[in-house]
Amino acid sequence: MTFYYFNKNVDDKHKHEVHTEDCNFKPDVHNRTLIGLCSDCHGAIDRAKNDHPDKNFDGCFHCCIDCHTG
Repeated sequence: MTFYYFNKNVDDKHKHEVHTEDCNFKPDVHNRTLIGLCSDCHGAIDRAKNDHPDKNFDGCFHCCIDCHTG
């Protein structure tokens, strides 16, 4: 299980990027929102979508490659 976060800012495709707690590319503490403890990026994105249905999410290319859509 790993803690996941999402960037409060959107990328150029209007998505909030999801990161693991140990990702070197996660945003600064003031610019991220905790998703919670999840077993993988798919679960983290599902939880983020459930908690924030008005937002779109994408996995980080570096730490959540299985969920990265581009």
